[in-house]
Amino acid sequence: MKKTLSIIGFGAFGRFIFRFLNPYFEVYVYDVKKIKDKRVKQVSLKEAASKEIVIIAVNMEHFKPVVKKISKYVKKGALVIDVCSVKVEPVRLMKKYLPRHCEIIATHPLFGPHSCKGGIKGRKIMVHGVRTKNLKEFVSFLKNKLKLKVMQLTPQEHDREMAFIQVITHLVGRTVNKMNLPALKLSTYSYDTMKEVARIVGTDSDALFRTIQRYNEFAPDVRKKFVGTLVKMSKSV
Repeated sequence: MKKTLSIIGFGAFGRFIFRFLNPYFEVYVYDVKKIKDKRVKQVSLKEAASKEIVIIAVNMEHFKPVVKKISKYVKKGALVIDVCSVKVEPVRLMKKYLPRHCEIIATHPLFGPHSCKGGIKGRKIMVHGVRTKNLKEFVSFLKNKLKLKVMQLTPQEHDREMAFIQVITHLVGRTVNKMNLPALKLSTYSYDTMKEVARIVGTDSDALFRTIQRYNEFAPDVRKKFVGTLVKMSKSV
């Protein structure tokens, strides 16, 4: 029999991963909104939290209350997984509020519905075993079944790297988007590439942008350095 798995939060990413997990598990979904897709088994939060594997796919603004609510329903030996774009804070919250009798694995899939229209094979996912005896089995599933490239880092290592990879990219992309740069006859490859990056970043939600900028402890220093360098360069010309 297939193991039971629930996805708590059926936004863009929850819907995206549903189709890749559905062949391997008996998947259930909880979301505050009514799900119209008849293929999806929508259940209550209590029922979702009681499955063998629980994936928390809500943004950081709702993460703490969700973890606290499901803590009393998580079964002994269950595996709880998060997919947040930051790692230090969600790991702290899961360790604090989830019962000791469950296992915890922190992940960050470095892909999404907008960047993986052709599938997820070969894409990167960061993994950290917070509290588990089954990390090897989990990593094997990611590698051999989903064909992902697994990167094992600590939450601190992850957030430190993401402060450069995400914080600056999303900051620049959002800024360019707000400038509404036009399509020009004399546009160069660099100009078009910059606009494409801005377009991709622009498809991400405001909640994701706030998560990246607010909940990464390394973000303020990177933003300060970036803005400071930009001001210096502007004054030097």
